[in-house]
Amino acid sequence: MRRTAITAGAVVCLTAVAALNASTASAATYSARSATSSKGGYGTASVVVQSGTGGTTATVTVCDNGAPDGLRAVAYLGGGEPVHAAGGSGSCNTASYRIMFNGNYPLQVALRNGATGSDVYHGTPVDVYIYP
Repeated sequence: MRRTAITAGAVVCLTAVAALNASTASAATYSARSATSSKGGYGTASVVVQSGTGGTTATVTVCDNGAPDGLRAVAYLGGGEPVHAAGGSGSCNTASYRIMFNGNYPLQVALRNGATGSDVYHGTPVDVYIYP
């Protein structure tokens, strides 16, 4: 799968979003899964896209599931920087992104050996449709 680097301010700008706009007009949820490791571990991710008067936000939650395997789950939205679930099996991590442009953003989950290791056990990408 070809990945396109995303820089801050370009397509997706990583922001700390404490609370979502109370006047949210619409919301959609997408989910993806990695392949299962040889030891039975796998990763899952969900994206909640919310559009409203304050703009559009995509909140990515990635979880490390299944049997402990020494790998962490990572999720990519739109080929940008990964969100890591690095606390062992059963751990999750969340990041929110302000969406600047309409488009289809692929969501993919993989497992990784350490913070800078190679991604393995890639799952099938899921298209996340975002039209702010």
